[in-house]
Amino acid sequence: MYDLNRLFQSIFPNRCLLCDQICDPGTATGVNFCNHCQQTLPYLRRACPTCAAVLESTAKCGYCLSHRIYFESSVSVFKFAEPVSSYIYRFKYHHQFYLGKILSLELFAAISELNAPLPDLIVPVPLHGKRLRQRGFNQSAVIARHLSKKLNIPCKNDYLARRKFSKPQIELTARERKAAVKNAFILNHNRRYNHIALVDDVVTTTHTVNQAAKALKLGGTQHVCVWSLARNT
Repeated sequence: MYDLNRLFQSIFPNRCLLCDQICDPGTATGVNFCNHCQQTLPYLRRACPTCAAVLESTAKCGYCLSHRIYFESSVSVFKFAEPVSSYIYRFKYHHQFYLGKILSLELFAAISELNAPLPDLIVPVPLHGKRLRQRGFNQSAVIARHLSKKLNIPCKNDYLARRKFSKPQIELTARERKAAVKNAFILNHNRRYNHIALVDDVVTTTHTVNQAAKALKLGGTQHVCVWSLARNT
């Protein structure tokens, strides 16, 4: 089997996603970045443990200290900056699903490194039905599916439903985002889980994930963590 793997690598070598140079196969996450380019990616090194806001320390941020937060912890693997922001855009709006898988593997590695208790269920932040028909897929559900397979944790795409339709979040101000998602989510299942991971592609104001976590808490979930590819501020 080892010789077959070597033969396959000699015919189809791994190429770095950034510079297209041949790179050593099989990093810890199996992601195709050469060592040099991987060091240039905007990894989120220090962040608020609750909302993953970019900080100079790992203390809880002022926003989380002064607002009602319905989730207990967050993991974001990247800052929302180039080149990751472009990768997410291409995955989300140009259906380049291989980028979603690659970034999801990076998120899986970050989750694994924490050695924290894992959830009972993974739930993607849902799209409204109209938005889902327009886009054709829910990017958060794609990420959640990859994490579910790697972590061997069940995933329910329809556990939450989104009952309010709004403009794309990228077109809204922070105040408009907050109003657009207020009480926007409802439980869609009778079964309750003690610990749930909410998955989103990018967290910006935290309003969306906070309202989704609120719906879970109202339904009986005791602990909610938020997992995302990137954190924007």
